[in-house]
Amino acid sequence: MIRRAHHTEPVFAHSTLRARILLFTGIVLILLLLVISQVLLYQWRSVIISKQEESVVAVSKTFMVTVLDALIREDQSASAREGMLQTSIDDFMRSLGNVKYVAIVDDRQRLIAAGPPLLADAIPLTERPRLSSDGLALRITEDSTFSWVIDVHIPLRVARKSWGSAVFGYDASHIRDELRSLFFFLFVTTVIVSGATLIVLYVLASRLTRSLNRLVKEMDNVDLDREVRPSATDSGDDVAFLFQRFDAMQRRIDQSRIQLENAQRQVFQAEKLASIGRLASGVAHQVNNPLHGIRACLYAIEKEPENTGQTREYLGLIGEAIANIEAVVQKLLGFARQQPAQGSMIDISASARKVASLVDVRLREKSVRLALDLPEGLPPVAIDHQLFQEVVMNLLLNSFDAVDQRGTIAVTTGVHGADAVFLAVRDNGVGIQPEDLDRIFEPFYTTKDIGQGTGLGLSVSQSIIEQHGGTLLVQSAMGHGSTFTVILPRGSAE
Repeated sequence: MIRRAHHTEPVFAHSTLRARILLFTGIVLILLLLVISQVLLYQWRSVIISKQEESVVAVSKTFMVTVLDALIREDQSASAREGMLQTSIDDFMRSLGNVKYVAIVDDRQRLIAAGPPLLADAIPLTERPRLSSDGLALRITEDSTFSWVIDVHIPLRVARKSWGSAVFGYDASHIRDELRSLFFFLFVTTVIVSGATLIVLYVLASRLTRSLNRLVKEMDNVDLDREVRPSATDSGDDVAFLFQRFDAMQRRIDQSRIQLENAQRQVFQAEKLASIGRLASGVAHQVNNPLHGIRACLYAIEKEPENTGQTREYLGLIGEAIANIEAVVQKLLGFARQQPAQGSMIDISASARKVASLVDVRLREKSVRLALDLPEGLPPVAIDHQLFQEVVMNLLLNSFDAVDQRGTIAVTTGVHGADAVFLAVRDNGVGIQPEDLDRIFEPFYTTKDIGQGTGLGLSVSQSIIEQHGGTLLVQSAMGHGSTFTVILPRGSAE
């Protein structure tokens, strides 16, 4: 029989699959959001800085009108011009709260006027940034005195006349704070979106893995000996489709199992009939001898019907002969009758003894000695008695074909380990070639001459033993015979 496989642990670890889905999707999602956040942060940073630079350049150019107006007044003295420039710088810085410093320098980078005056020496004049195409120079830098500033250098030039350049420092700390706020906003948004997406994925993955786990449990609970179908899921998704396909697959397996069992029964019966054919000559001899005795007794009674003493004696002999014929026929019918396989607890020693008595006549044809070591009281074995007798019959006939005249066949039973029993059939025949040992259990493979075997005996025997949880082993050496050992678990109703 085909039995269901039992699992001590679930085959499908749904939590592992769910964790993998969440981990893989979470990593991809977080990386994607980080890339998007970085791109947005860079774009917004560029926009903020560009907007601020445009603002400070416009303010600086507006103030440059006042500076140039003072410089153009050449009719005034240098001290008057310096005082006017300083006043303009002070007024400019007071009107705008974000101006850190202002400096007017000549072409030799000598300071003409600066604000605030107390920090004139700290104004960064030596590190002049690279001028752009319109003559402006602008950069955002961190200074030890003024912290973060937007440093702007504008040349003081009218037509071909140059008076030097003006240096402005605008407070840039608010830009840094704005960028920090923007980064924090994008970070929080990324965390919230990732968390929400992972929660949704967790719910969806849980539903998927729960359905798959249910399908796996249904697969584990399948018993091919019973008509039990998995209950279909009503989810309407791909898992429901898997349930439907699994149910269809189980139906096909059931149909194939029925066909296989029918084919096995036919093969078993065919091999059994072939074994009976090989016993035919011995059985014919065992039946013919009593028949000849009956005919001789009837002839003597017919010749002397008035001899009542002789008639009673011959009638007794006729009765014994008929009883012997009936016993032989009953043995053959019991072995040849096709019956459904039924699991029962049997004594392998008793079953082997019955089969040995059936083949005894055939063994005497070659003067083969049959040695039986079949102790009583062995633990019972759960196997159909007719199938087991068929196995013993195949092994005995196989040994009979291997031995020569006056050979020996030994049948032994006993306990094998703590939970099994064994039956061994040993002969002193020719043995089996080493290259044939791996093939002797293949269907229709035989080393005998044509007409002496079907090639199914050992294959059928192995199939019967393995279906009942046992093992059929062989040991052979050329010129020293072979030993076939059947090992079956004891006391198991499965």
